[in-house]
Amino acid sequence: TAVAVGFMSRMRFTEAHERSDADGESTYQAAFREPEVRRIFITHGLTLLTLALGTSLIPNYLNDTRGLEAATISTLGAGGALGSAVFGILITRNRQLQGAPFVGAAIAVFAVAVSFVLFATQTALLLIAIAFVLRGGFFSTWALFLAALGESAPSRLRSRSFTVVEILGGSALSFAPVISAQLYRIAPVTPIVVSALGSVLLIPFILYGHRKRRQSFHHRPAEPTPPPAPLVTAEHEGTGG
Repeated sequence: TAVAVGFMSRMRFTEAHERSDADGESTYQAAFREPEVRRIFITHGLTLLTLALGTSLIPNYLNDTRGLEAATISTLGAGGALGSAVFGILITRNRQLQGAPFVGAAIAVFAVAVSFVLFATQTALLLIAIAFVLRGGFFSTWALFLAALGESAPSRLRSRSFTVVEILGGSALSFAPVISAQLYRIAPVTPIVVSALGSVLLIPFILYGHRKRRQSFHHRPAEPTPPPAPLVTAEHEGTGG
């Protein structure tokens, strides 16, 4: 986090876009009144809650049902970070997915659903390792919904929209283990099965959001173009006339 703050401190931001539509209301209520923004809120919250239900107690599940030691589970857990990195590279390399974050999120959710099936049915260490890699799509969905929100939210509402998304995501990650624990009492595999089924049901909903997002872009009026930035000459740079 400290390194990230260091990079952010070197960036220069302009308020031109904020001034361009400053006449509009800039509140949390206004953000919820935007249909496209509200749809992203709902999709983001439901997706993270559904995926977190299955991933929260996977270490417990593997220890109780597969007999894996904590050190082995921790080592395999690094596969999730690898999966997130690989998925991020694939997204940035694919022009179509760059412009369709909802489609990318649907693919990531499908990958996590496959990982749930592997966790629930397989005992081979290699397949469990693959499941951990596929589980890396979990946090990729968060980044993709943020990308969609950045394009869909009006500039005056972006700061509040991002705040709402962080609150919803954090709440999902906080409450999912509580719900998952109750499902775990039924049977250790129950949270994984519930998440797998929920993930499959979410994919059409996410793709529907993609279609609605494209339709809204076709009918959205263009925001006013901000004034051009002033030219910086060599004299202003202090390097001579």
